[in-house]
Amino acid sequence: MAIKEIGQSAVEVGFQADPGLIKNSDGETVIAVTADKKVGIGTTTPATVLDVVGGITATSGNDGAGTIAVRSGDASQYSKISMGTNANKATIGCPGASDTFFTDTAAGDLVLRADDNNNKVHIGAGASGAAQLVVTEHSGTDPRIGIGTASPDRALEILDASNPQLRLTHTDDTHYSEMQTTATGNLLAEGSHATNFYKIARASTNAYSVYQAGASQVSDGASKGLSVGVTGTTAYIWMRGTGSNGALNIGAGGTGGLSIDADNDIVALEGTFQLKAEQDAPSAPPSGEGGIFYVKSDGIPYYISDSTAETSLVGGGGIATTGATLITADPSPAVAGTMYLCDSASAFNVTLPTAAAAGNGGTVDVCKASGANDVTVLRAASDTINGATSQLVSVLYSNITLVSDGTDKWWIR
Repeated sequence: MAIKEIGQSAVEVGFQADPGLIKNSDGETVIAVTADKKVGIGTTTPATVLDVVGGITATSGNDGAGTIAVRSGDASQYSKISMGTNANKATIGCPGASDTFFTDTAAGDLVLRADDNNNKVHIGAGASGAAQLVVTEHSGTDPRIGIGTASPDRALEILDASNPQLRLTHTDDTHYSEMQTTATGNLLAEGSHATNFYKIARASTNAYSVYQAGASQVSDGASKGLSVGVTGTTAYIWMRGTGSNGALNIGAGGTGGLSIDADNDIVALEGTFQLKAEQDAPSAPPSGEGGIFYVKSDGIPYYISDSTAETSLVGGGGIATTGATLITADPSPAVAGTMYLCDSASAFNVTLPTAAAAGNGGTVDVCKASGANDVTVLRAASDTINGATSQLVSVLYSNITLVSDGTDKWWIR
């Protein structure tokens, strides 16, 4: 080695051997310089311009000095730091052009990459323990991110053994909603309301429940809640909770117009109830399945069951009358569902419609409202009235109610 002074502030060091070696006092090589302009620290066979075998420490009190800069001299190229072994490498890089390292990267992006598809990128804080976030490429074509798990089964999987796995916080940084999967696979969603904890849970009965828990925030649906579910082809809505079911209220304006109790009895109906469709008589339901209420084209409500033939529900009230003008002649025929108020200053007849036209349960009322003569109620065609062809209404203010069997008979109620 030759040392030559150049001026007052520079020294030229030349090596006569290749590589040129600088050793410490123990005779160990510290720096090696090769003829092809490569420098090795800790190695006498540098493979790159600077080849360091061992650690590098850069210490500084500010961001200027003491930093390590890895840059490309060509803006279209990239710079990177490669770590690991020849078989398993990881890269920290910065592209100088688009689509470098990964698709959709742009110049100046920071890239963290595990170069082998089977390896993962672990990101975390703390000196030990599992990483908080893991990025993996499942089967080489299925990128996944795991938070709290190193083996995510979906594009994003969040694992927490004791707390809700996801929190969405309002911009006030105070109010939030959380989602959690329970040990039984139910989904819970709840908010941070100070006194009421509204939750959404999916139960094992294929039902989604929305319920309000107490201060203990029970997570098994023990507090009362509304469940919506499907079993086979049957959909249902019901009020449920551990111990006993509560009442289900359905209504508008904040109050329950229809209230159903725990025994499935309708206990309150605030407002009116309208059957909007008019239809022919349905078939009676099977035994044990109750009965059917309906309105026919005559506007009269009826009831039918397996043990009750079609029956009009207008008897005893709700029937139409002829009003303030009393009839003095035969309506021929009378209209089912009407009460005829008669003035018998002269005797006259009221001819019934056929029992078949009136329908099973159809009714006609005839009342002697004025006059001293009889009002005669006559059958139509070959029908009978209590087995006879006619009936008299003789007493002032008396009336008879006739009920059709829907075929050929009328019966006096």
